[in-house]
Amino acid sequence: MSFMPHHRLPETVDGLADTALRLISRLVGEGRLDQALGVRQALEPALIRHREYMALRGEPARILVPAVHRAETAALRFIGQCKGRLRPGLGHRWNPRWAAAGFEGGSLAVPGSARGRKELLGKLRDYLRAHPEMEDPGAQLTASRADQLLESLQAARNTLRGHPSRQQAARTARRKACSGLRKLLRQALGRSGGLVL
Repeated sequence: MSFMPHHRLPETVDGLADTALRLISRLVGEGRLDQALGVRQALEPALIRHREYMALRGEPARILVPAVHRAETAALRFIGQCKGRLRPGLGHRWNPRWAAAGFEGGSLAVPGSARGRKELLGKLRDYLRAHPEMEDPGAQLTASRADQLLESLQAARNTLRGHPSRQQAARTARRKACSGLRKLLRQALGRSGGLVL
């Protein structure tokens, strides 16, 4: 049997939680319920902050990037459907009338960049707003639908861009909660002479 000196605590959250739970059990067994409650109250926020941080670490791959892809796919589908809807009125090949709908540079090709597609979507929205007779509400080819797609795309990208600062805030909150737990564990272990491993 060995003792854990009060100045050496585990570095990991799991190790801290294990130490805290064993200490709580010991304090309860000794009838020191106030101390046990204090350790428990410090343990809960550390575990919650740790879970929040771990969830945020996996969020880009599981949630945020797929949300951007869904928004971009919906925007591309809308652009393609608009081209089909506008062809009878504007022509099957590019001509100067297509420039008003956002297809500039002598081509009906969809821009390869995200920024270019966003600009094209905005121009299509403006064109449909100026030419409501070209809208097809049944197929959701409307200026208001283009607005929704632009908002969804911007929101998804903003959330993805803001993720690092949210993750940093969660990391800081976890560090602070774990620091408070460590301090309380050191005090409690110091008073009780350590913890049997």
